[in-house]
Amino acid sequence: METIQKNEIDKEWVYLLYTAKQIGLSPEEVRAYLNNPEQHLPTISKIIAQ
Repeated sequence: METIQKNEIDKEWVYLLYTAKQIGLSPEEVRAYLNNPEQHLPTISKIIAQ
């Protein structure tokens, strides 16, 4: 497992959450999708298509 220093921010995660927020997704919805993409893909696809 990779250890990240406390003062280091993962820019890719920040960008992911920023982009998700821009299209109307909450952090909880992103987490749910990452935990089970097959189950949440139809919902995410509908949101993106809007």
